[in-house]
Amino acid sequence: MKKNPYIFLLILCGVIILVADFYVGMLAQTQKDSPQIKTLSSIQNLLQSKVFVKGASFLAYGTVTKIDGKKITLTSITAEKESLEIPLSNDVVVSFASSSGATGTGKGANLPIIKVGNRAGVDIKLDPSGQFEGTSVKILP
Repeated sequence: MKKNPYIFLLILCGVIILVADFYVGMLAQTQKDSPQIKTLSSIQNLLQSKVFVKGASFLAYGTVTKIDGKKITLTSITAEKESLEIPLSNDVVVSFASSSGATGTGKGANLPIIKVGNRAGVDIKLDPSGQFEGTSVKILP
């Protein structure tokens, strides 16, 4: 009985393909769970938000719907009413302008002047790790 040498090569190729497929699958799973992918997702959500004003600077504009410690939630003024929670930096600058013409500016400690229902613009800065934070809040009349 003569053995066919191609059967051995066929089996060897099959084993190599299985090992390569396993390696590629493990590599893809590792990349899917990496912090960079989560950071990119966070940035993508920010850039796609209706609250985020597209342009040269990072500016979120909307109605303040929640204040939770050092986080402010803005809701868009569009029909979709999409919300975005923005962490504020420790040295956030808060400024306001009233319809009577009064204005004011303060740092950090002036967070209590921000009220739910205010319309506001928040300047957003991205740090090198891809996280974002509000560096200034402008309360609008």
